[in-house]
Amino acid sequence: MKTEFSLKYGLLAYAFISPNTLAEEVNLKLLATPLYQLEQKIDYQTLDNGLQIRLLPMDNTLSVSIASQFSVGSRDEAPGQTGYAHLFEHMLFKGSKNAPGDSYAQTMSSLSGQFNASTFFDFTNYYLTIPSAALELALWIEADRFIRPALTQETVINQQATVLEEMASSIDNQPYVRQAMEFLLKQAQGTPYQHAVIGSKQDIAQSTPASLNQFHQNHYRPDAMQLSSA
Repeated sequence: MKTEFSLKYGLLAYAFISPNTLAEEVNLKLLATPLYQLEQKIDYQTLDNGLQIRLLPMDNTLSVSIASQFSVGSRDEAPGQTGYAHLFEHMLFKGSKNAPGDSYAQTMSSLSGQFNASTFFDFTNYYLTIPSAALELALWIEADRFIRPALTQETVINQQATVLEEMASSIDNQPYVRQAMEFLLKQAQGTPYQHAVIGSKQDIAQSTPASLNQFHQNHYRPDAMQLSSA
């Protein structure tokens, strides 16, 4: 009886399948073929310092994209330093030894470049698209800010205010967002994922150039980085 029912149910379900379903599946495979072929062209390298590099040559393009991912997110933050990964992401757009102040944004904008970054529980991303002719310059500036960021008291205070404003506008001034976020985070209590990526107001306000510099030394290492370019 059970077998007969299962057979009838299966035939009934099959009757409702679109006659084009199989054709659509075949079409999807055909559409995905260029992506599979492109994936085969990726060149994977690991430098002596541990930096992982992925290069994808693209023909007939006038621009190049660079994505730098560091294996550091909110899960890596010590007690009293919640929000450091996200705050540090902001700091890396505010000057380095050879590109002080707003030089990074000004230079990339002058090249019609598009740039941004994002921080998550497990990693931090920095991405950039610029004209191909500016690739060498872009890599030099990227390396400078990753290796020698300018963590001054003035910049820290400025970016603390920026992050706290972001917290207010995206969380505290939105109905139920803070409550919903805290409820979800409680489900991860006792794990590295128990606090928000954006951190707490107190920890953000108490951050210093010295503590952020130590965070940089601990986490922004070549062996914790993946550089992808296409």
